[in-house]
Amino acid sequence: MKHRYCLVIVLVTGIAGVAWPQAPGVVRATSFVLLDDQGRDRAKLEMGLGGPWLWLMDENGRGRILLTVDKDGSKLTLLDENGKIRIGLAVDKYSPGLILLDENGKTIWSAP
Repeated sequence: MKHRYCLVIVLVTGIAGVAWPQAPGVVRATSFVLLDDQGRDRAKLEMGLGGPWLWLMDENGRGRILLTVDKDGSKLTLLDENGKIRIGLAVDKYSPGLILLDENGKTIWSAP
């Protein structure tokens, strides 16, 4: 009888947890990975050297956009399908900067 009573409590508690919304919680980790419907990594949020990094990947798992923040500032990097940096935008404690690169890594435009 005691076991049945415990089973009823477990079932009711489990059903209540599913039926009623719970207060929002906080998940703490050093890395999160977002998967697409095929199970491929498509985004990753992780702690890099000095601060957080957010990677957005294409369907082949190649990093295409990288957003970083560290003690010196923030950076946005856009890469092509071959993993080469094509655009870099940085805002740091010294000054903002923007650079455009060709497929060989040669600067085609920059500011300042």
